[in-house]
Amino acid sequence: MLKHLLIFFIIVSAATAQPTDSKLLKEILENLIPVFSNIFSEPDQYKLQIIYTQVNRDRNNVPELATHTYRLKPREYFYPASTIKIPIAVLAMEKLNSIENIDRDTPLNILTEMPGLEGILEDKTSRTGLPSIAHYIHKLFVVSDNDASNRLYE
Repeated sequence: MLKHLLIFFIIVSAATAQPTDSKLLKEILENLIPVFSNIFSEPDQYKLQIIYTQVNRDRNNVPELATHTYRLKPREYFYPASTIKIPIAVLAMEKLNSIENIDRDTPLNILTEMPGLEGILEDKTSRTGLPSIAHYIHKLFVVSDNDASNRLYE
């Protein structure tokens, strides 16, 4: 009985414990406050919460995850934002690796048969002026480009 009571107490304590803000994230965000002052001045209005997981590797290359949070409120919904873009990029690279004679930098054309829609034959933001899997992945993570995400998904 005592064992069950102790387990219950531990679970309740863990569930009600308020996470503390990460020292690392606080330091990073202090530099960003001038840029995003409107958000940081009214964090409740914008429902500001940040969860960041850092992947560290030991000598044997085994990953160790360190999760950092800022203003985490477990009872409020956490908007995962663009986390879906990570598996999209991974799956695009896996698919690409299964196809012979092309690589991530191979130019590609996206054509459509739908009336009113235009295909994609160029990308003025790329070094070559042409779309490629590598450039779409770059845009996906550097500027969180939703069109790049859609192209990779297709």
